[in-house]
Amino acid sequence: MIFRTRLSKIFTLHSLFTVTFLSAVLSVPARAGSIDIACVIEQEKTYTSAQDQFQIDLTALIIRTSPDLKEVSELFLSDQRNLIEMRRIAVEVLIHSEPDKVHVDSNINQWLDLSKEDKQIIAKRNKRYAELLNLLDSAKTRPAHPDGDKVRALMRDKISGMDEYKNLIAKLLTVIDKINSSKCNSRK
Repeated sequence: MIFRTRLSKIFTLHSLFTVTFLSAVLSVPARAGSIDIACVIEQEKTYTSAQDQFQIDLTALIIRTSPDLKEVSELFLSDQRNLIEMRRIAVEVLIHSEPDKVHVDSNINQWLDLSKEDKQIIAKRNKRYAELLNLLDSAKTRPAHPDGDKVRALMRDKISGMDEYKNLIAKLLTVIDKINSSKCNSRK
């Protein structure tokens, strides 16, 4: 039960592969003079690398389990990798320009709570972010993949109970816990 509770913090109901970026209830914004910017960027890179590897490994597990779902699984992986890269870029841009928008005193999955306007500002400052934002907008408007429900059912009915999947989750949570236990409180 504890595992399922932690798992629910990682995935949202609307998308099997969406890693949740929960809004902080009581997040305290960073102050530019009181944080180690290099540390923040390194923590974000560690986090997004772990997320990316989790998505790659999960996709490989899905494809090994059900090779007929390769196309849709790779499509979902591409979407998730774009979201992960967008998050990394957003933190790197904002920690320099608007550090109060990066809530480093919260758990890492709660560092960002970006409005549509925030995303547009970041897109104006970073070409790659703009490209990824356009890809995300396109992904939101494309028709649902005909096998999308099959992937969700496979995850729910088979993969979520597999030891290999539980190990992938545990590995990701270990990285997250390590990051959350160390803070970037003083500028170096």
